[in-house]
Amino acid sequence: MVEILCFLFYPRTIPELKRKIKNKRGWPLEHRSQGIVLKNNLIQRNLPPKVSEDHGIYAWGTDGLEIYNNYISGWSQTTAGGSIKIRNGKTIKVRCNEMYGSGVIAYNYVKGALNKIATNSPDGFGEPPYLRDVLVENNLVVLEDAKDCTSSGVNFWRDAGEHDRADFESQIVINRNTFINGCIEMNNPIQGSAFSLTNNKLKRLIIGSYVGKYSNTNNQVCEYCVFERTLPQECGSVPHP
Repeated sequence: MVEILCFLFYPRTIPELKRKIKNKRGWPLEHRSQGIVLKNNLIQRNLPPKVSEDHGIYAWGTDGLEIYNNYISGWSQTTAGGSIKIRNGKTIKVRCNEMYGSGVIAYNYVKGALNKIATNSPDGFGEPPYLRDVLVENNLVVLEDAKDCTSSGVNFWRDAGEHDRADFESQIVINRNTFINGCIEMNNPIQGSAFSLTNNKLKRLIIGSYVGKYSNTNNQVCEYCVFERTLPQECGSVPHP
């Protein structure tokens, strides 16, 4: 078991990154993190509220990531907080984690990524312009209260804008999660058919006006229900402080 403050994924070869940025070639995707597993960790933040934060686990542009059986606490329900943030990547599994105080943020910065690719921006990070093959399953998120849905369960957002294409999001599954006082919120993912919401327990489901038709099956949305605060037996034992 490892006690840590936060994870942040950057390129595997820092000298190569610096050379390519210097030569105005950006961040090549072949240097992004691949095949990462974060399992059985105790991840806590115990700092005063005014101290800056930037997510418990921040996975940016990864190809092949599993976040499994971790205990995460101490990050706020804000855009700067969130127990886990996944951004622009593919083949990502978030399974069997316990999160206290905030949940999962999933962002897709399509417009910025495409602009950096088009201009070969030396100051950009060349992230892929998509969020694909994502599974958020069997997680427990416990909140004292959720005044809004930012970082309170699963929050999806995309900088929609002028670059809307059907392949920006695909195969995003949110299945069998329990959000105590939490929500699922989707803002501007135009490709609604990419999303499958199944068998989740939550306080609110908020869908933006621009979201297309999506799969919504057997979700228990209940403002005042008292849900059991446990993970499924198949998840095994999560480390606790």
